[in-house]
Amino acid sequence: MSDILVLSRGDLRALMRFEDYVEAVAEAFQLLADGRCQSPVPTEIPVKDGTFHIKAGGLLRGSGYVAVKINGNFPSNKARHRLPTIQGAIYLADASDGRALALLDSGEITLQRTGAATALAARYLARGDAATATICGCGAQGGIQLTALRHVLNLRTVYAWDADAETARAFARRMATETGIAVHAVDELGEATRGSEAIVTCTTARAPFLGLEHVRPGTFVAAIGADNPDKSELKPELMANATVVS
Repeated sequence: MSDILVLSRGDLRALMRFEDYVEAVAEAFQLLADGRCQSPVPTEIPVKDGTFHIKAGGLLRGSGYVAVKINGNFPSNKARHRLPTIQGAIYLADASDGRALALLDSGEITLQRTGAATALAARYLARGDAATATICGCGAQGGIQLTALRHVLNLRTVYAWDADAETARAFARRMATETGIAVHAVDELGEATRGSEAIVTCTTARAPFLGLEHVRPGTFVAAIGADNPDKSELKPELMANATVVS
């Protein structure tokens, strides 16, 4: 067996820029739309304090590859063990002969890829003059989601909302320093979202919280937090009155 390339989170940060992820995700979506790759249904393995998510994809034509990602999602890690909530690895193989090619840290790729998908969605679906946005959920994903919106929109004002008000305030301070734009923490969700042209929900909510009363017509909403049947962020009436693109 040939040597396997192993890339850590630090390696990936040094090698890949955010725009690299955006263009890679754009190419992947195009390949999927053209029927040149496949993306099987994800599966999960629940355990006592978390869940393991398993996702895979394969390039069908030309120089074929298969990638399998296994992520452990443990929401209590930060408080109990001072570990990241999401940890895992991506296994890359040659689809023509099964050779193992690489083992990549999945934490950084998951973070950046999710943000890249939002950037692409906003590029084509958000108003071109959108200048105000709300980030719902101020964890690690909240930061990359702000990066994603700023990648394609000329934002001047950002609101930050979180179930934990102090988390939102800390996020606002940090993001204002990093971006140089006005970032304000808010306690009342509608106060922020009704004045926004773009909204991202990236929470671990189990009950929907963003409703029709919070969103004005023409607003772009990227709902990314509900990644399993036990999570929910958007109220049914908002979904029923929205143009849904998935």
